[in-house]
Amino acid sequence: MFGENCLRVLLTAFNFIFAILSLALIALAILYEEKLLSVTLYIEDIFITFPTLLLILGSLSFVFSILGCYCTRTAHKGIFMVFLIALSCLLALELSISVIAFLNINSELANNTKSLMEGQVTSTSANDIAKFHKIEELFQCCGITDPEDYLDNSWPSLNFVYCCGIRNCRDELENNYYSQIWHKYGCADVVAVHIKKIIGQIAAIGTVFSTLQTLEMICVAVMQRQLT
Repeated sequence: MFGENCLRVLLTAFNFIFAILSLALIALAILYEEKLLSVTLYIEDIFITFPTLLLILGSLSFVFSILGCYCTRTAHKGIFMVFLIALSCLLALELSISVIAFLNINSELANNTKSLMEGQVTSTSANDIAKFHKIEELFQCCGITDPEDYLDNSWPSLNFVYCCGIRNCRDELENNYYSQIWHKYGCADVVAVHIKKIIGQIAAIGTVFSTLQTLEMICVAVMQRQLT
């Protein structure tokens, strides 16, 4: 009886923790969606779905935490079995998110981003060029590889950009070797680091949820065995 009461308390604690974490995860999913929206052009389609997956995971985890409290209160063996199966499905989703994120965290993001940016600045579309300049403004970066792109390349769009805060960065770089622009990073590396950071955080979140979920499943399985 004492062991059963301890398991009840432990399961209640797990469900409470999951309820809090689930709400935090939903908020993070919305935040990540906004962060990835600015770099949509430079990420693979699978990364775009991560915020949606986190939103689903957070919503399901919150629902399951409430269901877990109900199961703990009723202490019905059949309900515990159904709850355990449901937790297994949720664990599969958590592991999938973690594995996919970890496998892609060291992908050639910088090189891919650089190629895509070169396509933008050489594009005949004014919209593509404007999007690259928006990235410069948003991330406070300059050029694709580094500010020297403004001197080394003859891309038309680089003649009239102003990541330095003035109309023509090229003139500023040519005439002022001590300009603060020289200390800015290239946009390809800055955006790649930004994307990798988000993917790494998502992988860590999936791992934490998977670990806690596994521990809860063990408690549920033990509790289910003890019920007659």
